[in-house]
Amino acid sequence: LAQVGERGIRMQPWRWTRLAPAAAAWVGVWRTCDQPSARCDTWGRRTPAPATTSPSWAATALDRVRPSVVSIFQERELTVEGTHSGAPPTATHLVFLGTAFAIPHTEVALVSAAHLFTNEGSLWIRDSSGSWQRGVLKGVAAQADIAVVVCPGFRSSLRGLEIGEQPRPGAAALTYAWPQHCEQPVVCSGVVQAVNQWFPALGADHRFRVLHLGFAALPGMSGGPVVDEHGSAVGMLVKKYEDSGALALPIKHVVDVAEILLEHGKWSAPVLGISLREEGHGPLESDPRLVVTGVRLGGPAAAAGLQAGDVILEAAGTRISRSVELAEKLSGRPGAVTPLRLRGTDGKERNARVVPIPAA
Repeated sequence: LAQVGERGIRMQPWRWTRLAPAAAAWVGVWRTCDQPSARCDTWGRRTPAPATTSPSWAATALDRVRPSVVSIFQERELTVEGTHSGAPPTATHLVFLGTAFAIPHTEVALVSAAHLFTNEGSLWIRDSSGSWQRGVLKGVAAQADIAVVVCPGFRSSLRGLEIGEQPRPGAAALTYAWPQHCEQPVVCSGVVQAVNQWFPALGADHRFRVLHLGFAALPGMSGGPVVDEHGSAVGMLVKKYEDSGALALPIKHVVDVAEILLEHGKWSAPVLGISLREEGHGPLESDPRLVVTGVRLGGPAAAAGLQAGDVILEAAGTRISRSVELAEKLSGRPGAVTPLRLRGTDGKERNARVVPIPAA
C-alpha cells in the first residue's frame, strides 16, 4: 500500500484501488457479525440465531392460559325511538370493555385494567367457552390502573393463573386477549424488551415501572395476561406502545394491589409526607441518589425521624436511587412497615422504619 523513502511515505493509489473492495467486504463482515442476534458465514451473510425456545412453546402456554381468561361487558342504557305505541323509551345493551384473567384466590377473582371501568353499570363476564355470568366490581385502584371483579358463577370453571417470576430481557412472552369488535380472542407473542421500563415524562401518575414488550397490542386487549413460555403470568397488559410494542404491569404489583382491593375494597397510593429530588443521574455522573428535600410535620416520615438532606439508600432491603423505586417498595396495605436505610448530612448511615398512609 505504501513505500518508505527519504521523503517519507508515498501512497500507491493503484494498489489501494485493487484492494479496496476486499477490505470493504471484510469491514462489512465485521460490522454484520458484531450483533448478538445473528450469526454470519465467512462472507458476512446473516443467518438467524439459533432459537432458545421450542417453536411449540406458544401453543403449550396458550393451553394453560385459555381457561383463565374472560372478556368483560357492561350494561348501558340505550335510547329507543319506538315506532309503535307502547315501545319502551329505553333499553339496555352490552358494551365491550376489555379482557380480564383469574388469579389464585379463595374467591373467583378477576384482575383487569382500571381505565376500562369509567362508567357505572352491571357487568357481564364471558369465558373462553362462550358461557355468560354476572360479575361484581370489587374495587378500582385508578392510580395503579388495576381493578378487581368477582364472579361467583364461574367458581367451578375458571382457574387462577399460576404466578411466575419476573422475566429477563429477551425472554419469550405472549398475551391472549379479546380485541375490540372481535368475536374471538387472539394471541400476540414476541419477547420482553425491558423489565423495568420507566417513562419520566409520565411523572407521578406512573406508579410502577413496566414490562416493555416487543409485540403489538390491539385496541381492547388491555387487561389481558402476559405469560412466559411456561404459561405463568408475568404481567398484565395496560397500554399499546406506538405501533410495534406494548406495556404491561409486573404481575407482583398486580397481585399485591388486587389482594388489598379484595380485602378492603379500595387502594390508595401510599405516601410518606416527604419531597424528593433525584441527583447524580446524568450521563457523566456516577453517584445516583435520592435526596429528601422536605419533611411534612406530623407525617409518617417525620415520625420515623427523616430529615431534609437525608439520602435514601435502600427501601425494603433494595438499593434505590429514584422516586419510582421507592414508590414500588411502599405497601398500600394499612399499617404495613417499610424499612429504610438512610445517610444523613453528617455522612453517617442509619436505619428507619416508616408506616406509609394512603394518599388523600
